This record gives sequence, C-alpha cells and structure tokens, in this order.
Amino acid sequence: TPMDKPTYDTQLEAGGHSIILRRYTWDGLDILPWFHDSGYLPYPNYLGVNDPELDQIWYDSEYGVATWEERSDSFRE
Repeated sequence: TPMDKPTYDTQLEAGGHSIILRRYTWDGLDILPWFHDSGYLPYPNYLGVNDPELDQIWYDSEYGVATWEERSDSFRE
C-alpha cells in the first residue's frame, strides 16, 4: 500500500510492518550505519542490529578519516 512519509515513519517506528520497500536516492555507503548501528536503536535501526564490533567499524569510518573520499573508501573495505 503506498503511503506518505509521515505515515511511513510512524508505522516503521511502531513495527507495523514486517517488510517495507522504499525508494532511496542516497548513493553513498555511509547510509549503512543508520540501519545497522546500535546507537540508532530503535529507529532508524529498525532491524534491531546490536553489534559492538560493527558499531566500531562505523565509528572508525565516520571519525577515523580526514577526507570525504577516505570516508567513502572506508565503507567499501
């Protein structure tokens, strides 16, 4: 069922769906932490990922590099 953004966000936060398909136009890999970093529980990490080792990878990619290019590359490693 198509829905507007506020409805989507509300239902996603409430766990109202087991799967939601959404068009997303961000082309950078640095979006991955949004959905997989435990610091973003319960939303937007609605997948419920809670992994300290993975959180450290996201942190290192975010703060352990000097340039945007290095940051993008770090997500590919």
